[in-house]
Amino acid sequence: MDEGRSSISTQSLYERLGGPEAPILVDVRRTPTFDADPWMIVGAVRRPPDSLTQWGAAARAGGPVVLYRARGLDQTHNWNSPA
Repeated sequence: MDEGRSSISTQSLYERLGGPEAPILVDVRRTPTFDADPWMIVGAVRRPPDSLTQWGAAARAGGPVVLYRARGLDQTHNWNSPA
């Protein structure tokens, strides 16, 4: 994945999963949405979006990171913005 890229297609993500280029998948759905859904992408980790500043840097240190959420642009973050 390209440094600073803000999105990835589902096809591109699928092609990377399970391989050496696999990103860390982070479920950042808000708690009510997360609690209401019995499904989560296999291999993903759950992190609250409200505490991104606490866990974001550690997630990035592990390699490429893909955040996913339930809908639209309710949660966004520019990984390249200054802290």
